[in-house]
Amino acid sequence: MKTISWLSIAALSIAPAAARADRAERMERRGERTERRGDRLERRGEREEKRGERKEKRGEKLEAVGDKVEQKGEAKEQRGQELIEAGKTKQGEALERAGQRQERAGERIEQHGEREQAAGERVEKQGERRERRGERLERRGERQEKRGAAAETSQASGSAPQE
Repeated sequence: MKTISWLSIAALSIAPAAARADRAERMERRGERTERRGDRLERRGEREEKRGERKEKRGEKLEAVGDKVEQKGEAKEQRGQELIEAGKTKQGEALERAGQRQERAGERIEQHGEREQAAGERVEKQGERRERRGERLERRGERQEKRGAAAETSQASGSAPQE
């Protein structure tokens, strides 16, 4: 009977220590996972930031192309006016209509470029925010991992865990 009671007392005294060790391991693993997640988020943010920069640059180029097309349309319109004044009405009107079409197309291209540029800026900002959040997550994971390791070492040495 005495041996059974001593065994139960020993089992009960060992159980909390084992639970603390298990908790420390879980904390450490959770810290590692959080750190990896933060790292992934940070890399994704960097990629998005670069994508935003590319999109913004593309928008600027489209804007320039649209402006150029618009100018060509205006020039065609002007040539059409000159032809009408020179007495070539039919040719002048046709050229004028073509110039107006080209001008409208240029405006559309320019607007598309502006939208693309604005979208690029938004994506870039979002990427920066995501990158910063990833860095924070990574630091948090490192802290969790250290707490888990500290709890594990304090458990091994027999002192109370520090939290």
